[in-house]
Amino acid sequence: MEGMLRLYSPINELKQIGEDIWIVDGNEIHMSFKLFKVPFTTRMTIVKIDNNKLWIHSPIAFNKDLNDKIKELGDIEHIIAPNKYHYSYVLDWYNHYPDAKVWLAKGVSTKLKIDERENFVLLDNISKTSEKDSADDKEDYEEYKKMIKELTKVSIERTKKQKEEIEKMKGIVAYFSNDEKQREFNISDDTVRGFELQFRTQEMSDIGINEGAEKAVQYYLENVVSDTATEDAIRFNKDDEESLYFSAMYLLSMTGDEKKIDKYSKQLENTRNMKILQKYYGKEESKKAPENTSKGKNKKESKKKRGK
Repeated sequence: MEGMLRLYSPINELKQIGEDIWIVDGNEIHMSFKLFKVPFTTRMTIVKIDNNKLWIHSPIAFNKDLNDKIKELGDIEHIIAPNKYHYSYVLDWYNHYPDAKVWLAKGVSTKLKIDERENFVLLDNISKTSEKDSADDKEDYEEYKKMIKELTKVSIERTKKQKEEIEKMKGIVAYFSNDEKQREFNISDDTVRGFELQFRTQEMSDIGINEGAEKAVQYYLENVVSDTATEDAIRFNKDDEESLYFSAMYLLSMTGDEKKIDKYSKQLENTRNMKILQKYYGKEESKKAPENTSKGKNKKESKKKRGK
């Protein structure tokens, strides 16, 4: 199902989410996952700090047009690789902003195959930096913590709103679980399933953040996979169904535990939801095949006629 991941359009565009805070969604990238690759979306965060200086977190692929828009905001002073899964484009941006300070989370320097160098802060060694009693390094580190606190504050406010939306969606799904209510308001199973997937997406994300990737995968298997949703409802909401499936696969890969990956990947691939979608896509492909065959026959027949 490569290439079916829905992107958060528009991509490579600044989207302001708060005072001096923007996000930018990028193209999908693929992470190697055992015998196959799992696609996932990319997103970076930009924060304007003092003196029109910018702090970019988890940079997406470098893009000239995007870079021109970022320059209008200010100069990039900090580039952050927050973990071992969000570092792919750090060096691309650093090559365009060699004076920026690059912050690498534990393990990222190994992934990038680089040693200590000027302007790079390896957070593997942050305790050593503190012990050195370096005024400059301490100041940078405190600035970094301050920015994280600001982002956390914004995140908490957004989470509160998201929880309110989740409760609304749950109420709608519960109300229309009654067939009579569906008929009264002319609401189909397809629509109710769509509402359910909206709050399931947010809940799974929250569990992944607060309780860990494995718990989120378990939540998917126990709550998103459905024995009651109709095949039509699953096919109708195929984009959201696939998005949640890929999210579960991605979270599973983040555990880094081969035993867990083997255990859960088989369960994920064999869920009722995915079997219905595989069957659907198989039918779509088979519809195209006779078309091509008939075209081929027509060409052969026309050649025979011309030969006569």
